[in-house]
Amino acid sequence: MASITAGTWCRAARARSGQLLRDSRTRIAFAEVLIDQSLQAMQRQNLLRVVCAWCQATLRFERATTATRGQVSHSICYECFAPLFQELAPGTIPPPRSISGM
Repeated sequence: MASITAGTWCRAARARSGQLLRDSRTRIAFAEVLIDQSLQAMQRQNLLRVVCAWCQATLRFERATTATRGQVSHSICYECFAPLFQELAPGTIPPPRSISGM
């Protein structure tokens, strides 16, 4: 009697194991399709890298409107801008020269 129960249990376990393997293969195939779609979408995106013109730190990435890849644009980061802003304070800029004085 014990061998019948053990045999039934083995068949059920084998069937469950087979079902789990089939489900796993289906999910892996679905994940591979998603990965391929994501890679294709990333290849289509054109990103413009914005770096600081003074210290060359990467500030951000922006979508480029043209089809060129690896393009770089320049800006200025806060750490580089703060000292420059103090130099450009209103009291340090000379007034414009008058044209009528010529």
